[in-house]
This record gives sequence, C-alpha cells and structure tokens, in this order.
Amino acid sequence: MSDKKEVIDYLRNKQKAAEIESKVNGINLWVLMGAISIVLWQMIDVASPLMLTQRENALRVLMFSEAAYLFFWQCSPTRGVRNDLRYTSSGSVSADSPVLSIVEGLWLLVPSVLSFWLVGKSLSASILGLFGFMWVVSGVVALVSKFRGGSGDQERLPTPLLALTARSDIVGDLVFGAAYIFVIVDQVVEFSGQVNVLEKEAVKFFSLLAVLYVLIVIAIRRKRASHSINWTYELETDLLVGSVSPEVAIRRIENLALGPRLQDVVDRFLDEVDNRFAAFDKSMEKFGEALAVVSDIPKDYPSERTARIKEASALPQENLEKLKKDVTALSEYIKKLGMRKSDVRVVAVLESLAARSKVYETRIRTAKADFDALMRRHAG
Repeated sequence: MSDKKEVIDYLRNKQKAAEIESKVNGINLWVLMGAISIVLWQMIDVASPLMLTQRENALRVLMFSEAAYLFFWQCSPTRGVRNDLRYTSSGSVSADSPVLSIVEGLWLLVPSVLSFWLVGKSLSASILGLFGFMWVVSGVVALVSKFRGGSGDQERLPTPLLALTARSDIVGDLVFGAAYIFVIVDQVVEFSGQVNVLEKEAVKFFSLLAVLYVLIVIAIRRKRASHSINWTYELETDLLVGSVSPEVAIRRIENLALGPRLQDVVDRFLDEVDNRFAAFDKSMEKFGEALAVVSDIPKDYPSERTARIKEASALPQENLEKLKKDVTALSEYIKKLGMRKSDVRVVAVLESLAARSKVYETRIRTAKADFDALMRRHAG
C-alpha cells in the first residue's frame, strides 16, 4: 500500500509542478494567444508594403529568431546521464501529441522552405531545415508507433536503437549549439550588409515579426506541455481503480522518463519463451494421455484413430511452431545487437543471449524429436 501511495504522490507532484511552473512564468496558452493577437494587430499597418520590398530581410529575421530560440532551448537540456544500457526514449514525443510535434516541426521548416523558394540555397537554411525535418520525422514515427501499439501487435524485441552516452549528449549539444550560432551570425552579417539605415516602420515590422514567430513556437510547445502531463492523470486513475500494480506503474514511469532497459526487454522476452516451453511440456503430457486412449481404439477404425490423433496433436504442434518462431526471432535479434558490439555494454548481453539461444535450439530439437516419436508410435 505504501508503494502505491508513493507512486500516486509522485504523479500528483508532477501535476503540481506543471501548474506551479505555469503560474510562476505567467505564461499559459490563453496569454500567448492574446499576445499573438496583439502582435498581429500591430503588424497590420506596416506588413503589406514591407512584405514585398523587404521579403529577403524578413526571411533573415525569421531564421535569426528561430536559431536564437533553438540555441537557448539547447542550452537548457533536461536530459539525465544514462550509463546503463537503455533503449532510446522518445521523450516528450511519446507522452504528448505526436501531431503537435509534427506541427512544430513544420513551423520550424517555414523559414527554411521560404528561403529556398524566394532566395535560394544557403547553408543556414539547410541547417534549420534539417532540424525541422528531424522534428517532423520524430513526430511521424511516434504517431505510427501509437497506431501499431493500439493494434495489439507490439514488437516484443524492438529494434535496438540504444540511448546515447553522456559524452555523446555533450558532443551533440556542442555541434547543434555551434550550428545555431553560425546561423545567427550569418543572418546578422547578411542583414547588416544589405541594410544601412532602417525606417521606423521597418524596425517595427521586423521586431514584431521576430516576436510573432517565437510566440507561435512557444504556444505550440506550451500546448504540447499540457498534453505531456495527461499520462499522469491516466496512470493515477489506473492505480486507484487497481487496474495496474504499483510495480507496473513504476516501470511505466521509468520507461517514459529514461527509456526501457535493454536487459528488462530481453528478460521479459526470455520469460515468455520459458513459459511457452512449460506450456509445450504440459500439452505434451495431455497429448500422451490422449494417445493412450487412442491405443484402446481397435485398429479396425483407422479414421477414428487418425481423427483423435490429429485433434490431440493440434495444441503441442501449435506450441512447437510458436517456439520455433520465438527462437528464430531471438537469433535475428542477436544479429541486430551484433551490429552494436562496438559498445562495450552490448558485449555481455550478446554473450548471455547467445548462450541462451543455443540452449533453446537444443530444447527445440529435443521437443520436436519427442513429438515426432509419439506421432510415429501411434501412426499405425
């Protein structure tokens, strides 16, 4: 009971933290929508003439705003250090709306696409376009995975996209940070090279345009943040009604925050295989009992004997086929992990799995031999 209370307290603290953050910052979706409306209203007077005469500079302001926002976002990561071997967590995308993630990626693509269309190719536009494209792809992948998860056909041994190490995270931050700084400097240089003195209307227009773009990004992210906390309410309800145990709830929280451990995924699969072997052994016992009854049927009734044998052999044969499929899947999975053997953490898992796979292959051969022997013994 104490474990259940602790999990519920954790979920409610997450909910309170989100509420407190919103109150402290004073930023909620309605405030942002109001700010966006005010900015749009202020832009009406100056937007029409300047959009034609200053469109290239407007695009540079948009790319500058996007790069500056992404740089400050990159400087405040919330990732934890992961020294254990885990699957890559899809992070907030798995918890919030994948559709909003796609919308955010498309909005981040707007300056790059317009720049390619109206100005031409440039390194700055390519960098920002790549980031937006990656965001869209991650949203699409999350959306597809949700559809697959809802179909009940979840992959028992997912593709081993393993979590990055702390060193890789740091290198990634430095690379992305340097890229954003390059875009910022490049746009400032290009902008200042084309404009010597700006009129008051132009300064107002460019300032409002930059604010509008960032406000819309923040609004999308705020909406995603409100979605990302929904899972806590759902899990709390499941706990209160008893549909999940505290242990399952803790595992869900851990998987969402950090990504599932590779060892946990493998152990769960191996447990399923062991249970299937136990089910096969039990079905073989029943098969043997059924064959003993068949032996009492006179050989003058071959059709009856054949029908009884076929009916009795259906379950162990089905279990045997499923076991073969599982062992084949395990062999293929070992090959996939072998592609990541440069990671020293994978080596121990590979050795353990390879040894377990050989044991399973031996058990499969023995099980098939026992089944075939029983079938031959009573075939006549």
